Amino acid sequence: MLQFLFIQSLLAAKVCYDQVCVIATPVKSQTCFTIHSAYEGWNAIGVGSDRMSGSDIVIGWQNSTFGTTLVNLAGKGHFRPQINAHQVAYLVPLFDPKPEWSAQSFSFCRPTLVEKDSLNPVTANSKYILAVSNTLPVNVDSSSSSFGYHDKRFIFDLDATIPTAYIVHGVRDSPPRGNPDPTASIPYDQILMMHGLSMVFAWLIAPFAGIFIARYLKAQLGHSWYIAHKLIMGLVGIITVVSVTLVAMYYSQPHFSNSTLVGNIHVKIGLTVLILVFVQILLGIVSNHLFDKDRQSVPWWDQTHWWLGRTLLVLSVFNVFLGINLYYSDSSVPGFVNLICGAVLGIALCAFLYGEFVLGATIHVGYKEIPDQE
Repeated sequence: MLQFLFIQSLLAAKVCYDQVCVIATPVKSQTCFTIHSAYEGWNAIGVGSDRMSGSDIVIGWQNSTFGTTLVNLAGKGHFRPQINAHQVAYLVPLFDPKPEWSAQSFSFCRPTLVEKDSLNPVTANSKYILAVSNTLPVNVDSSSSSFGYHDKRFIFDLDATIPTAYIVHGVRDSPPRGNPDPTASIPYDQILMMHGLSMVFAWLIAPFAGIFIARYLKAQLGHSWYIAHKLIMGLVGIITVVSVTLVAMYYSQPHFSNSTLVGNIHVKIGLTVLILVFVQILLGIVSNHLFDKDRQSVPWWDQTHWWLGRTLLVLSVFNVFLGINLYYSDSSVPGFVNLICGAVLGIALCAFLYGEFVLGATIHVGYKEIPDQE
């Protein structure tokens, strides 16, 4: 049997990226995969999808006896995959000798065709994802141990159904196949952190300043209020577009979906805000272009601009807190995060109370500014 497996390993499909190789070998009704990796934490391959959601994942890591802990997982969108109810993958002796550069090497087999809803068959057109980490799970001897986000991930196509004579030992000697994820060098957690911090600034800090200037400081700043308001709110729009684009570039299609109710609400609100930001900017441009210093009332486009801005602010603040809870979905939100966000909102509330009752809100009507009669 071992001799047969060795012969099969000479006829295998192979793909290599950045010090990790995957070798696929069809053996009768099974498809066997070998992973050679320089990453010392965990290594995982997903079958049947080019994204986490819907992917049939097998993850492995070195345990305390220098063997391999192997687990079948079910991809759940952008959240940590859950243990699959059907554990069909099983370890086998290495199909391909462990190269010198590899920190971990293991081979496993699984049925090529499956009859379980939560498992994907291996076909000539199967899509694959590969994820790696240098951090071991909390309990290396437990198949149910929690583990952190990946350090890198890759997306590729591989026909594992027809053996091909393509074996080159060592990553640096093997030309890459498929299309690596363009942001694979950025850790998943770092992507989410950048997205979250940018949205906190864009919707918990900047818009309060922009609205405060427009509502309470027209008389004090003169025409400069408009320049300041335009710059601040323009920055909000730019950060929003860049932050959402960052997530869209990182995640595979479909970008605007999620596997949980809270996640779906967060994504849908975010997409709605992104679209309405462009409408709000357009309304601001129109309001400025059509401004008439002799007007005796506030036109509908100005009022629409006001109320759309306030609606966007409320939606976005709510969505920021949804995002924070999603980020810490596996644990409680740290106290300092709640403290900082609460302090920012508290300062904003005090500032608006001061503006409303001390400075007074003003609008442009006629040649002078009069108290806001909304």
